[in-house]
Amino acid sequence: MQVFSKIRGALLLAAAVALATPLLIPQLAQASPTSTPSTPDGYPFIFLPIITTNPPLTADAAQSTPIRAVRVQYNNYQNSQAEAPAIEASLRAAQVNLVALSAGRVEWAYLNWRDHPEFVSSSVKDSGVDILAADSTRYGQFAHINAVIDVLSPNYIAAHPGTAAINALGQPNPNLVGTMELVNGNYGKYLLQMVEYIAANYPKVDSISLTELSYRLDGYGPAELASYQAATGRADWPRLSNGQINIDDPSIGTWRSNLLGAYLAKLADACHAHGKAFYLDVPLSWSHPETGGNEFGLNYALMLQHVDKLVVWGYYYLENQPPEALATAAAYLARYGSDKIIMSIGLWGPNNSTLPADLLARGIQASIQGGLPSLWITPSIYLSAAGWATLDQAWAAPN
Repeated sequence: MQVFSKIRGALLLAAAVALATPLLIPQLAQASPTSTPSTPDGYPFIFLPIITTNPPLTADAAQSTPIRAVRVQYNNYQNSQAEAPAIEASLRAAQVNLVALSAGRVEWAYLNWRDHPEFVSSSVKDSGVDILAADSTRYGQFAHINAVIDVLSPNYIAAHPGTAAINALGQPNPNLVGTMELVNGNYGKYLLQMVEYIAANYPKVDSISLTELSYRLDGYGPAELASYQAATGRADWPRLSNGQINIDDPSIGTWRSNLLGAYLAKLADACHAHGKAFYLDVPLSWSHPETGGNEFGLNYALMLQHVDKLVVWGYYYLENQPPEALATAAAYLARYGSDKIIMSIGLWGPNNSTLPADLLARGIQASIQGGLPSLWITPSIYLSAAGWATLDQAWAAPN
């Protein structure tokens, strides 16, 4: 997943420079631990029951207890179960109460998606392990489990080239489908089916979230223009004096936010029907937080009418911001409700660097001081021994 995040970051930066506008973003039928369903090739899936004693974060507790989340990422998903015990020990030591697990992508699922075996990843097929089932069973004994679905879909777009999002310069994005393909097309139907399948068949999963959904630079194809024209009555996109699309015109963000909000409501309903919550990752505008995510087509206030929580990308190190900048961002975001916002601290940095432990500690404190005590650290593979020790110190409480 990290590879595609970096690819998208590079595309965003290149497009932003070309546009000469300010870049504001960082950029199973139900199975029990003892069941043995098989892969599409007939190999048995392995489930690993783990006996533990710490209680998970319940839905009620999530409203009053600050979330201490870590997004688990493996070096090798085919070998995930060999890596898992050490990660579990570190999570327990830090008193983590929410573990975010990758469910993969629509086209590359880390689960035994029986309705669409063609989309099951080779990591699952080759290992014979339903990774989401095994991991949610393991970590779900002591933490709330969030299944993260990445909407970047290069394989799907390669097979269906006409579905790619078109950026403001008229170029297709090889990783992101167009807005109308998401809300009205086959890709959006597959994504809804994936959410429904996880919600219905993974009892240890407590919530589902989407990541990498952002359309500030992308989503300006003919289908999007027709929808924008119908919604606004305008003949064309708003344009700058040089003729380029004004991607930050509020009317575009408002139109797109309403489209995405209506679609996301369907995903949330699918989760709620099975007692699961639905979260959404959203970018953060460091320069203009007052826009409230509108320029990304993810107006925070509107999204919160449909989703249960927003996970905001407070990736200060990647954006060359001091950790203390997170306090200002948190103070602004807290107006949406501290129980509705989780501040995500990304461990990525410029030039493939990793956030040092001392800057992680300062960022955690800054978010708390700004009014957002719920935190989401991502990804686990970039947590050094010193980084884990920082979480131990910040989160571990005496028994």
